[in-house]
Amino acid sequence: LFAGTTSTCVMKSNDAGATFTNSSTGISTAATFDRYINCLGATPTAIFAGTQGGRIWKSTNNGTSWTGVYNIGNGSNSIDISDIYVMSNNNILVACDSGFVYSIDNGTTWQKDNSGLSKISGRYTLNHITVSSGTTPYIIASQKNGAVMRRPLSQIFSGINEVAPVAVESKVYPNPSSDKVTIEIID
Repeated sequence: LFAGTTSTCVMKSNDAGATFTNSSTGISTAATFDRYINCLGATPTAIFAGTQGGRIWKSTNNGTSWTGVYNIGNGSNSIDISDIYVMSNNNILVACDSGFVYSIDNGTTWQKDNSGLSKISGRYTLNHITVSSGTTPYIIASQKNGAVMRRPLSQIFSGINEVAPVAVESKVYPNPSSDKVTIEIID
């Protein structure tokens, strides 16, 4: 179990969240907002952490160490990596303040494609990203101005369909929280 924080980067629990230890070796903390972890995503072979400072970090050893794999920021709070979505085929979609970024090779290389997005104050600002299931799957992304856009998945990835997600009921508490939260999965 991994958690992103705003002060200690990535925390890891080996006991279902009873305790957490810092698991951030390699993540730069030189710029304040590079240690603010906004989102996490994982493939079967890697974990990805997106920062408020515009960086994506990757771990291939279950969080023991991290390597920077993408940087759109300058360490300031002006460029967020807001959301990471890992598709069932392990393609990675990222919502960020420079728009839509994706990887088809487990985070080794990244592409940016902002077709169909509108700028807000001169920037593309995506909050969340997901993929709809169905006969024509779409990439669905929300922007920080409240707009929602959709784009056929086939415009980015040809011949790929997303598997419908499985619903999981969970509780996150306390709310509001200032330091730690508990995530409880309900069977």
